[in-house]
Amino acid sequence: MTCVNAYLLNLQWQSEGGWLNFFTQEQGRLCVWANQQTLPPALREPFQTLVLWINKRGERFFLAQAEWRYGSRNQFRCAQSLTSAYYLNELMLYLLPVEDPYPTLFARYPDYLKQLHHTSSRLTALRCFELDLLEQLGLLADLAHDCRTGEAIQPHYHYRFTHEHGFFRDAQGNMPGRVLLALKNRCFDTLESQRLSRLWLRNCLDYYLDGKALRSRQIIAQLKNQGTPS
Repeated sequence: MTCVNAYLLNLQWQSEGGWLNFFTQEQGRLCVWANQQTLPPALREPFQTLVLWINKRGERFFLAQAEWRYGSRNQFRCAQSLTSAYYLNELMLYLLPVEDPYPTLFARYPDYLKQLHHTSSRLTALRCFELDLLEQLGLLADLAHDCRTGEAIQPHYHYRFTHEHGFFRDAQGNMPGRVLLALKNRCFDTLESQRLSRLWLRNCLDYYLDGKALRSRQIIAQLKNQGTPS
């Protein structure tokens, strides 16, 4: 039996039990079977820190016991904060490999959830999480150097991006060097850096999601169209 610290990412629950995807500190993403006795209803909500005792039989994991430590879905004060938190979970669900730990990402996850509570920090939290996720997976492009020349990115030049190689200087490129440096420094204090970083990160994530649609994105778009207050 193995003991792990975990957050619930999603579940497919039926009357007697279901398969649940957890993000664990010790083993990364795990798909675990649980039933009514091993995981009561109060523990089947995301954004709670849980301690799990699991058994592995062959290639499958089965939950033996679970305990609540802290956290709740009720910590989010508005629909946009809650949906943004689901967005983080969906990205990890689709992009994190199974049984591959990412302790740094696990440690930062609760801080991102806290930052999503407030409108002033929500956009920065989303961009920083996307950058951290890509970086931890080894998929983040070099934001400091031209991929062709190795020269340092210059704020007054423009750059073009390819998924295969990264950024290179091009007068017709649509990414200003100053925005690349803002991405590198996790600084989104201008409208330009906010808009272009969001577009570029979405492009990168869509490339690695490989056609998987995120339900949270659809809900966020609906909330914006309805003018739901944040």
